[in-house]
Amino acid sequence: MANSQRGMSTSLIVISVIVIIVAIVGVLAYVSMTSHPTTSTTTTTTTTTTTTTTSQPKKIKVAYVTGGDETDQGWGSIGLKSIQTVAQLYSNSIDLSISKDVPYSQQEQVLRQYAEAKYDVIIADGGQFIDTVINVAKDYPNIDFVIMAGANLTLPPNTVILSQWFSVNGMYLAGVLAGNMTKTNAIGVVMGEWYPYISAEFYAFKEGVKSVNPKAVVYPVVAGTWSDASLGFQLAQSLIKNYNVDIILHIADLTGRGVISAAQQYGIMVIGTCDDQAVLAPDNMLTSVMLNKTMYFQLVIKSVLDGTFKANYGGKVLNLDISYLAPFHRFDDKVPSDVKQLLTNLQKKIETGEFKVPLIVTESPPPPS
Repeated sequence: MANSQRGMSTSLIVISVIVIIVAIVGVLAYVSMTSHPTTSTTTTTTTTTTTTTTSQPKKIKVAYVTGGDETDQGWGSIGLKSIQTVAQLYSNSIDLSISKDVPYSQQEQVLRQYAEAKYDVIIADGGQFIDTVINVAKDYPNIDFVIMAGANLTLPPNTVILSQWFSVNGMYLAGVLAGNMTKTNAIGVVMGEWYPYISAEFYAFKEGVKSVNPKAVVYPVVAGTWSDASLGFQLAQSLIKNYNVDIILHIADLTGRGVISAAQQYGIMVIGTCDDQAVLAPDNMLTSVMLNKTMYFQLVIKSVLDGTFKANYGGKVLNLDISYLAPFHRFDDKVPSDVKQLLTNLQKKIETGEFKVPLIVTESPPPPS
């Protein structure tokens, strides 16, 4: 049976093969025409699919420049933590570069390097950068500049600055707390230097003290430097020995570290600034006047991402108070409940505009006595 099948004629085999080949070619041609009508359509479809799959949102480049670092547990540390918080929040939208410990002599060089590298936003954290930023910003109109913080100035249209009255509310609340907590009715304030915004903070604190304790005396001392802890210790020691102060507020950055050390040595209460400084003296730190720099940085960076920076903030001084009180930590059970309630009520009145903290500025500080 098998041999008989293999014995078919050659002509018949050839004709069969030709018919089969023609049929296969016809089917393939039909399938090709129905699946891919034209070469143009095939190219367009492939291009569209590739673009949709691989496209990524463009990130903006943000530079943050500060004269300090994490070690001060104050202005520098809270600024660095704040900008890193914002960078995390917008991790898909921004690339962040940080320059720390930038001295006065290198400010312009650092800012111009970022500008030449075509960064979209440059943030200068500190009043010492004001003049430099204004000069540099004029040369790079397509870059947005942010200053933290300073006076009412004429700014380029690509620059925003936070008002110098950014911490009076927190200082007033700290004064109310100190006025209630002092036993000797003598309270000291050590400041790095005397600027208009420091004047406003000092008098806000003093007015807070007086509002609850008219008998209390507030003794101010200006160190003349923000970076001498030894001098800060000596000034605080003098206030303790000569005026019997039992609470000292410092607005002095690294000089304030000496104030904190003196408070520890003499067993009195101290109020910190900028960051929560309880970690430096947990048994002596009554509270700290905090700065919510995150709020400010987030506000301006979001406007850059939205394309509304120049319309909303360019060339403007942003009147925004970002201060508040840190927790009382180990003093929580020592602060009376009625004082806590008073502070809460005052905070709400300030936020709603029902109460406005007095704004007082003098060219020179009052005498210590």
